[in-house]
Amino acid sequence: RYAGDTLEVTIRRGKRDDAKELKTEVTLSDELPAYRHAFLGALPERAAGKVAKAQEGEEAADEDEKADDEQAKDDDAVTGVTIRAVWPDSPADRAGLRVGDRITQLGEEKVASIDEAIAQLNAKSAGDELTVHAKRDDEELKLDLELAELPVDVLSSSDLPDREEDGDAEKAEDAKLEELKLPEMSQMARYYRPSSEGAPLGLLVWLGDGKRESTEAILETWKDVCRRDGLVLLMPEPRDKAGWSTDDLEYLAKLLQTAVGRFRVDPQRVVLAGDGKAGQLAYALAFQGRKLIRGVAVIDSPLPRTLELPDNNPNERLAVLSVETQNTPLSLLIRQDREKLADAGYPATQIVRRGEASRWAMLDATTRGKIARWIDGLDRF
Repeated sequence: RYAGDTLEVTIRRGKRDDAKELKTEVTLSDELPAYRHAFLGALPERAAGKVAKAQEGEEAADEDEKADDEQAKDDDAVTGVTIRAVWPDSPADRAGLRVGDRITQLGEEKVASIDEAIAQLNAKSAGDELTVHAKRDDEELKLDLELAELPVDVLSSSDLPDREEDGDAEKAEDAKLEELKLPEMSQMARYYRPSSEGAPLGLLVWLGDGKRESTEAILETWKDVCRRDGLVLLMPEPRDKAGWSTDDLEYLAKLLQTAVGRFRVDPQRVVLAGDGKAGQLAYALAFQGRKLIRGVAVIDSPLPRTLELPDNNPNERLAVLSVETQNTPLSLLIRQDREKLADAGYPATQIVRRGEASRWAMLDATTRGKIARWIDGLDRF
C-alpha cells in the first residue's frame, strides 16, 4: 500500500452478544506525526515509594533503599497519587483539582502510584478526554477534562509548595564530598548526598572537569538546592585532561547504573547536565539511555552534529533544558536545535541568560534557580 490509499476497516466494539461491528474507511498518511506525551497538570507528593533499579549485575541497593521499600509496603493501604502542586492553567487546574487531592483512578484504570499514573498517561495523547477520580478529604470527585501536552515552561517559586531544607543549617555548612570509584575504571567521581527521610532522591550527574577544587566550588553553590529538593549531586571526571569525549560514554553509562543501585533514586528525576562539549556528550548519553534518564540540561551546547535524533517514545519520557547565553556565536544553532527537538515531540525548554559563556560553577543565582525548579518539576504528570 502507498500513502493516499484508502482502506476499508471493520471494528468490533463490545463483548460477546453485545458486540457490534462498525465499518469505516481510512486514508494512509505519508508520515507519522511525532508522539507528544499527554499531560494532566499535577505534581505528586513525594514519599517513600518506588526507586529506580540498577540493571542486573550492578551494585545492590543500600540499607536505606531496603528500608524505603519496607516503608512503601506499609503505605500500600493508602493508594493513589496525592497532589503536591497543580500546574497553572493546566487541565487539572481548569478542572478544579487542588493541592492535597488524591487521584485514585484515571479513566477505567485505578492508580496506586505516580509510576502507574504516568503509565496510564503514556497510553494517551494530547486532546484525549479523560475522567479523573479523586478524593478530597471524605469527598469523592469525578472530573472530566481534556489532556494537554507536557509543558515546556518552568514553574515559578510561588507555584511550588514551601519546601524545608533537610536537617539544620549546621549540616549545610558541613556538606562534604565523597568519592565513588568503579573497580574496572581509572576515573574518579565525587558526590554529595543529602540525608533523606523516606522520599527517594533525585540524581543530577554533572559533567564538569571533575577536579576537586571545581567540584567543591560547584557543591558550594548547589548544596542548599540539593538539601531542599532531595538531590544527589554526582560529578565524575573525564578520562582525558583535555575534557570529555565519546570515549567516556561507556564509563558514564556504568557510573550512572552504579549510582542508581547505590542511592535511593527517584526514577522520575534522573538528570544529566553539562556545558559546551560536555553538554553535547550529555545529549548523546541521554538519548542513548532514555530508559533510565528523564532529563538533560545543557548550557551553550548544540546537539552533536553526528547525532541521529530518535523518535520520541511513549514509554521513555525525556525532557530537555537548553540554557543559552545571550548573543553567543552558537545562539542561532542552539535555537534551531531546540525547534528540531520540539518538532520531534520532545518537551524542550529554553532559558536565555545574560553574560559571558562560563562554567556551571559561575552560573548566576537566577539561572541556577530556574534549573533547579525545572528538575523539581520533572515528575509532573
